[in-house]
Amino acid sequence: MNGSMEELSHAMQSSTTPDEPCRKALKQNGRASVLDVLNKAGEERFYSKATKFRAAMTSNEAEQVLYEGMLAALGYAKNKEPFEELARLLPLRLLSKFARRGKTLEIQALMLGVAGLLPKNLQMVSRKTPSGMHNDFEVDRLLQTWSSFGIKDTMNRSQWRLFRVRPENCPTRRVIAASHLLARCRGDLMRSVLVRLSQPSSSRAQRELERSLMVKADGYRASHFRIGVEAGQRPSLIGQSRARDIIVNVVLPFCFAWSETKPDAWLRKRSKELYVNYPRLQENWITEYMRRQIFGDESAAGLPCTACHQQGLIHLYMAFCAEHRCHACPLACGDATGHC
Repeated sequence: MNGSMEELSHAMQSSTTPDEPCRKALKQNGRASVLDVLNKAGEERFYSKATKFRAAMTSNEAEQVLYEGMLAALGYAKNKEPFEELARLLPLRLLSKFARRGKTLEIQALMLGVAGLLPKNLQMVSRKTPSGMHNDFEVDRLLQTWSSFGIKDTMNRSQWRLFRVRPENCPTRRVIAASHLLARCRGDLMRSVLVRLSQPSSSRAQRELERSLMVKADGYRASHFRIGVEAGQRPSLIGQSRARDIIVNVVLPFCFAWSETKPDAWLRKRSKELYVNYPRLQENWITEYMRRQIFGDESAAGLPCTACHQQGLIHLYMAFCAEHRCHACPLACGDATGHC
């Protein structure tokens, strides 16, 4: 999860006073009670996500729903909507025939082209790179492959937020990351996820899921932040931190929802078990703000402890803090539903 310093600064400026529930909860109720509230709130957020996935599956194939969720997660908050639009314009079934054969170039050309993120021609490609060199051949292959499809209905580049986006998070790199994921699993996202969830132990399932979603930078298109703009370094296209975000926010609630349509009690239990015990994720501005509000100096002692606790912080912020409903906050009554 990425943080926004501007949003964090704004939240801190409108910070609560010591008399409000989140400030008093730790002192009055103790650490165990507060963590229990966060755990319940995190579960509420999990169930809410699962409900949305289950609703989406009533009008779409389950694998398409998973694909849309994963692409949206790759977009972060700033480019979530255009990634969702891309997933609808270019559904998984259209990419599967290339993915089954491991045709990464074709998948990249289709996704970048439909996204409106390809230059019109080679002359439009920037040649300002740290190394002073530019691989025209690689870009030309990408453009020729895209041209061969003859697709006219595409997204507009202006739909993407490119300003003030970290270079490693730019949409081009995220689209390329998605192409590698699809080629790696041969377009069978469901099988890839379910095989890893079915590992003998939860800890092994977690490791295998993370490895399956991590993508290293490799080759021209992976090592350029934009077409023609080379990266000084080569950060992973999807590192462990982002892989964990996708697992917690998409994969696990999706699998929980899908298990209920079968029904599959084992998968339901495994998905929930992994979620509740998943290690802490990288902070975003909401979790950082809420951590400071609730725990203060105690946050240095490793609180909150799990991803579920962090999701609980987000749930509380969205349901109560953002709505200025401190009187109904479960931290004031120890009930994560907000019914004091």
